[in-house]
Amino acid sequence: MRARRAVPTMPQDYRLEPEFLDSKLISERHAMICQYINLDEATARRDWMETSFAAMGLSASRMRAVRIDEIPDRDPEVNIGNLMRRPWIEAEIACFLSHRECWKRIAAGDEPFGAVFEDDVHFAPGAPAFLRDSSW
Repeated sequence: MRARRAVPTMPQDYRLEPEFLDSKLISERHAMICQYINLDEATARRDWMETSFAAMGLSASRMRAVRIDEIPDRDPEVNIGNLMRRPWIEAEIACFLSHRECWKRIAAGDEPFGAVFEDDVHFAPGAPAFLRDSSW
């Protein structure tokens, strides 16, 4: 029976399994724009993301998260709909606006795909291969 892997805590106990460190994967150029959303004051989470991407041999850009107090009273470009059948709370609107900025960057870029991550993500062992190879 194979031993279960310990789930790392964020950020001080981050350990990578050997499959993350495959030298072939590290040397290849990834096929996706990788971005993560992070509040300015969440420096530990920013360190977590930078460490995680570096350990996988990937680069990622940080998108400054929209804060609740920065939500415009009315943004004519935003139509978020309401499939939840309830009003959106301010935190959900701020999160949506942060993701929208990431989507704009992806759409404006030259890469065929993009990935957007929250700053508390824990990557699966196959994440580096997935983010580098668009043949899936």
